[in-house]
Amino acid sequence: MEWVFVILFVAAAAIAIRVRNTLEDPTSPFGHWFDKHARPRFKRAALALFGLTLAGWFAVYLLAPAEDRKGLTEMFQDLWKQFDQDKARVREQHRDGGGQK
Repeated sequence: MEWVFVILFVAAAAIAIRVRNTLEDPTSPFGHWFDKHARPRFKRAALALFGLTLAGWFAVYLLAPAEDRKGLTEMFQDLWKQFDQDKARVREQHRDGGGQK
């Protein structure tokens, strides 16, 4: 079963590379069509996808039970504290001259 997954993954990667190369080749008919019609819309589509994903996760957060939201908030607070501790540690190392090799 594991080999089937590996084979499918390699096949999907090969197909993705082939499609990308076809899209990037302006001499191919599909590449020409892509440059003319799809590429100008890509930026707007990517921004829309990002916005919809963000809105979806925000809705999931708002619709989650209060105890689950509390756990998520605490997780982000702990993560922020860890960043602050790491930043303080790096500043201390640089102040002591330990950051230089």
